[in-house]
Amino acid sequence: MSGTLKVGGSELINDNGGSGSLQWGSGVPADTVVGYKQHVLTTRHDIANSNNSGSQYDTLAGWTWTKLEVSYTLKTDSPIIHLSCHLCMATTNHGERLSLKVHRVDSSGNSVAPVSGFVTSQESGRRHAHASDLYFSAGSDEHLLNFAFTTQDDLSLSAGTTVYYRVYSNQNAGSITHYINRPDNDSNQWYIPSTVSSLTLMEVAE
Repeated sequence: MSGTLKVGGSELINDNGGSGSLQWGSGVPADTVVGYKQHVLTTRHDIANSNNSGSQYDTLAGWTWTKLEVSYTLKTDSPIIHLSCHLCMATTNHGERLSLKVHRVDSSGNSVAPVSGFVTSQESGRRHAHASDLYFSAGSDEHLLNFAFTTQDDLSLSAGTTVYYRVYSNQNAGSITHYINRPDNDSNQWYIPSTVSSLTLMEVAE
């Protein structure tokens, strides 16, 4: 296919300079979802978290990567990225606060910027998180905590740029192990769950 598709005089789709591969044009209506990608994490693993500071919203100090991530190549200029996360986790400390946040990184996992849908005006001593809950299971090692949250990132980047997002966890106590997609007790029993977690990205044209 070659050429362009116009609606009402506005270019909706073009052939990417004659290459034959279609891309969105400059006339894509605002609020159109133009891309989607999801990472479903099926593995069970543990995280040894020895740094529990986690009060800096704009850095990764005190935060540990959960192995949940998504990479995506933008189809439009300066879009809004909608992010939705669901994560199952537990900890060896049965009365502990767990917190999560999603952060934009580079391909090596180095911090690039906090997402724009983030509260940055709180007191500097607070833990800035997208989700937080108290994991309290009355001493049981069979429980899981389910987190779900959504946020967005307003980007000033060009189409063709690849962005990377990772989900990070934090807990109040240092040197405590916590678990992804499994409870503290990971024995092969019918009453012990093995779950999945996910991070979903949608690109919305502005």
